[in-house]
Amino acid sequence: MTTVMLSAAKHRFLVLAGRADSSAQRRLSMTVVLLGGLLVAFLLAAPAFAQSYTSSTTSQNIDDEALAIENQLQCPVCENVTVAYSTSTLAGQMRQVIHDKLAQGQTRDQIIQYFVDRYGEAILTQPPKHGLNLVVWLLPAAGILLGLGAVGGVLYSRRPATGGTAGSADLPPLDDEDERLLQRALQGAD
Repeated sequence: MTTVMLSAAKHRFLVLAGRADSSAQRRLSMTVVLLGGLLVAFLLAAPAFAQSYTSSTTSQNIDDEALAIENQLQCPVCENVTVAYSTSTLAGQMRQVIHDKLAQGQTRDQIIQYFVDRYGEAILTQPPKHGLNLVVWLLPAAGILLGLGAVGGVLYSRRPATGGTAGSADLPPLDDEDERLLQRALQGAD
């Protein structure tokens, strides 16, 4: 009887195991289908994510370059205010032109030259380093060099004479009267 019961239990276990196998196979196949679907969805969505990341990076680069250009140009309406910080309508239009030209692929020098052609070199925050404007760039350096030369000249003229004590070569010898006074002063000091 024990062998029959063991056989029946073994048979029941094998039946249940068979069902468990088919249930596990169904779960496995569902998991494979689900993972495959997620993989396909990821592969389809990846270019869209890459494009949005690339466009935001490109947009940030354009914004940074535009700000650099805007800081090199003065607002023609406002006094001593760059285009980047001016609130005038013209400055707003200039900022838009800068963004448009950068989006078209123009360089910083081309865009700055565009505004110099329309408004003249006075629109630049820093004068160009050529022509008469070169004097503006060289004058501070020349002033510093002249100042250092003047200080050096004064220090050179005040240096002690060489040989002997300071100034002893320039004094005439003492006459007899002065010699006697000096001897008396020296004896009285003892």
